[in-house]
Amino acid sequence: MANILINKQLMAVKLDLRTKEEVLSALSDKLCTLDLVTEDFQKHLLEREESFPTGLLASIPLALCHTEAQYVKRGAMCAASLLHPVEFHEMGNPDGIVKVEIVFLLALNDPKEQVSWLKKMASIFKDETALKAIKDAPSAEVLAAFLSSVLS
Repeated sequence: MANILINKQLMAVKLDLRTKEEVLSALSDKLCTLDLVTEDFQKHLLEREESFPTGLLASIPLALCHTEAQYVKRGAMCAASLLHPVEFHEMGNPDGIVKVEIVFLLALNDPKEQVSWLKKMASIFKDETALKAIKDAPSAEVLAAFLSSVLS
């Protein structure tokens, strides 16, 4: 499985935003700042979220967002715990609303890696202890270290 960048610059703890567009823009800005994605990554990310919602009902509701590999220069993952739940439409049920508390943004530059990374992420989503550790991480450094350890 390809190596993707997970570091403190790509994490946000207790992000104080109110809409999914604000959250996804803030996270994609982190990727842009580090020149990991193309300039139009954010536009395509927001469009994909509208067409293929990513809200998931887990023990702590979350969203797993991504867009096509052609907008990614280097594989990376952003993650954020949210100060307030933010509404995302539910994956597989666009009429459903999920009040998300954690957002993951995968930027994968190899489309063949998508399924293996989604499987890896699914193991975290089923683990209430892991989700609680992500939601309660006191800093971006702690969040990045935790995700690096569970995803390695």
